[in-house]
Amino acid sequence: MGLFGYYNSIAYDLDGNVSIGYASDYGFDDVRLARRTWNGPPVDDWEWEFEIVDSGQNAYSGVDLAYDLLGNPSLTYGRDKL
Repeated sequence: MGLFGYYNSIAYDLDGNVSIGYASDYGFDDVRLARRTWNGPPVDDWEWEFEIVDSGQNAYSGVDLAYDLLGNPSLTYGRDKL
C-alpha cells in the first residue's frame, strides 16, 4: 500500500495546488487530506500538509474530493456508499 492509502481521490484548488483525499491503511483507519502547496522563492519549495479528517472505525472505504468555487475542499467518504 502506498503513501496515500488504498482508496484516494485527487483534486486541484483554484491556484493549481494538488490535494489528495485518502483512506490510510487498515492499521490507522483514518480518512486524511493531503495538500501540496508552493512556498515560493528563493527555491521551488513544495511542501505537503496532512490533516486527519476522521479517525473513526470503517473510515477506510470510498473517498471523493472536490473544491468549491471559493476554494474550499469537500471530502466525501463512507463504507460501501460511493
